[in-house]
Amino acid sequence: MARKSINKLIEEKNILEEKRKKLLEKIKAAKKYEGEKIAIIILVK
Repeated sequence: MARKSINKLIEEKNILEEKRKKLLEKIKAAKKYEGEKIAIIILVK
């Protein structure tokens, strides 16, 4: 019983880490996109 719950916790932790990684990638992509958008606006002016 105890072993099962430990495995379940480890599994949930791994899932959360994956979600966190994906979120960080999205944030990085959004920041990169914002940076490019700003660069384009500066070039256009």
